[in-house]
Amino acid sequence: MMKLVIWDYDGTIARTHDAIVYSLERALSEAALPVQDPAKISALISLGLGLEDTVKQLTDHVNPDEVTTRYRDIYRLEGWRYETPFPGLPAAISEIATRGIDQIVLSNKGTEAVEDAMRRFGLSSTLSMIIGADPRLKRKPDPMVFNTVIRDKYPDITSQEVVVVGDTEADIKFARNIGAKSCWAAYGYGDKEVCSALEPSIVIQKPEEILSSLDLLL
Repeated sequence: MMKLVIWDYDGTIARTHDAIVYSLERALSEAALPVQDPAKISALISLGLGLEDTVKQLTDHVNPDEVTTRYRDIYRLEGWRYETPFPGLPAAISEIATRGIDQIVLSNKGTEAVEDAMRRFGLSSTLSMIIGADPRLKRKPDPMVFNTVIRDKYPDITSQEVVVVGDTEADIKFARNIGAKSCWAAYGYGDKEVCSALEPSIVIQKPEEILSSLDLLL
């Protein structure tokens, strides 16, 4: 019996690709840096990297803080308009909540951006925690956030009672690193060949199938 679902956000709960590309291109342009080929940005998105690491990959800018700060401002003010929840995801998350199963969103995205999105999607009340990028915590797939923040809130839940739902290799590896079941959202942005080779516990090909797929674990 699963007692806790840990959701990724980008490419799992919501289509955010266009919002990320738009905000990155604007931020790079305003910093007088070359605007990168969208295909290169897409390749980095598929890895599930955090913003800082993505910016470092896109430019050799000595101080990436200017770009990351401006990116977050652009995303908050404009970029969010380009993101939408995948079909069936809000209903699935709401249904899981009615079953008394706790749910967390764990993202390498900024916490404020995820919180804003959950409010827009009407899902804030269904979640027990939203954990975004935090300089004090190592990012997925490192198990640090589970072993400290999540374990502290749920000391009686074992790893075997946790399922991690995400679209990139970082999510599947995170599940493996904490001893949890992995549910790969193959409809998202992750590299298909790489993610498949990691042999996730369950594969979801279409977002509309997520609840029926999770029912196999829940």
